[in-house]
Amino acid sequence: MTPISILCLLILIYGLTRPPSFLLITALVYTSFGALALIPPALTAGASILAAPVAFLFLIGKLLWMQKTAQIYTRTLVNPSRVGILGLFTLVAVVGAFILPSLFAGEMYVIPMRLATSYSYALTPLYPTTSNITQSLYLIISFMIVTAMATMARLPDFKETFTKAILYAMIAAIATGMIDFVFGIAGKTDMLKMFRNASYAMLVDQEVSGGVRRTVGLMPEASSYGTLVIALLGPLLFMRQLYSPKMTKWVVMPAIGLGFLFAGLSTSSTAYVGIIVIVGLHFADSIHKAINGDMALRARVAKELGVISILGLLGFIGLMALPATREIIFNLVDEMLLNKTQSLSYLERSSWNTYALQNFWDTKGFGVGAGSVRTSNFFVNILAATGFIGALLFAIFLIQLISARVRPEQKELKVILHGAKLSVLPVLVCASLVGTTPDYGIFVACLFGVIAGTKYVVPPRVVGHIHRSSETDDLQTS
Repeated sequence: MTPISILCLLILIYGLTRPPSFLLITALVYTSFGALALIPPALTAGASILAAPVAFLFLIGKLLWMQKTAQIYTRTLVNPSRVGILGLFTLVAVVGAFILPSLFAGEMYVIPMRLATSYSYALTPLYPTTSNITQSLYLIISFMIVTAMATMARLPDFKETFTKAILYAMIAAIATGMIDFVFGIAGKTDMLKMFRNASYAMLVDQEVSGGVRRTVGLMPEASSYGTLVIALLGPLLFMRQLYSPKMTKWVVMPAIGLGFLFAGLSTSSTAYVGIIVIVGLHFADSIHKAINGDMALRARVAKELGVISILGLLGFIGLMALPATREIIFNLVDEMLLNKTQSLSYLERSSWNTYALQNFWDTKGFGVGAGSVRTSNFFVNILAATGFIGALLFAIFLIQLISARVRPEQKELKVILHGAKLSVLPVLVCASLVGTTPDYGIFVACLFGVIAGTKYVVPPRVVGHIHRSSETDDLQTS
């Protein structure tokens, strides 16, 4: 174990003596260390146990240890109005991962999760593999994170905890991006190996046309760093009004600006799509608020959009005025966006989806099991891996999230719920471009949990009047 891994573990152990909020903040900060394995892969049969999932497991253990939060966790777990439907999806996916590959063994060819050769993926006969086990574990952990976040969302201090966690996580992502950027310019990226001990292929010194080095932070590759920043930008931008005016002016807004900068420095086409989605959602949301708000709100929105537009225009003019940066921008746009569909990588990834959909039809809609097939689209993988039943359950859960509401008097929770709904969209759009497994991951799990935990569930009617059910009579409303 490296000294960094030992330090991270000691922090988590200390966190068990602290309130759950400490472990949540720590877990989200650890997401910036996406190439750091807490336990050496040599001791885990080659599997990389990363810092962030371990931190969330510590958080789940802490919640289950405390009597009050354990009760909320249990009720949330089995309630169809909270996360029960997602639990059924997880059950279908895990059972299918162990049954379907054996049921259809040798009857069809799939693009497997693991490399067929050292260079490319190739069609192989369907058989049970260790990937079915690992993907099942990832899905279970993600579902447990959803339930943990739904539990945390029902605690009285959740607003303060969540806003701190998102801000600190963004600061960590920016800081690690700066470290990688500076060390890359100095040609000293080897000094960061202590943070990159996972058994992944590390693509940390890649360049795009024009000699531009891709910023990867302390993640395995540029695309994972870009999507990390995108996942944090959404909540920080759409929930910024939860911070104090002073904090927003001097910390939150600069963090948002640097977040966009470092997402761009990743030169990830997926991150660029995420930026476009976030900016589009922000403008649409601002215009909607202006139309439906009072004069003061309209004036504030108009001022904010005006400042953003002017700064963006001046920045663009400044970059295009310099011949060196103009050439770099043109080369990046040409390579990463305009000619992306002509690259061998794009063509290969598109074929993954084609074969996966064929696997779905070949199994009569049952699917081939989680971990059996690789795609480049998260939603296609759900369909091909978990079948029609799994896809239907996941769709029902998404509809529940979209229709979630809070009580009119809960203004802060309304901001959190609205912000979480908007924030999950860019991440899912990115997943629809690069998602290789049915696992929705840590950030989507967190946002799912926030939405499920903050939404209001109508109590049942009993003997002509409404009783407060256990769902509305817990720590959040106390």
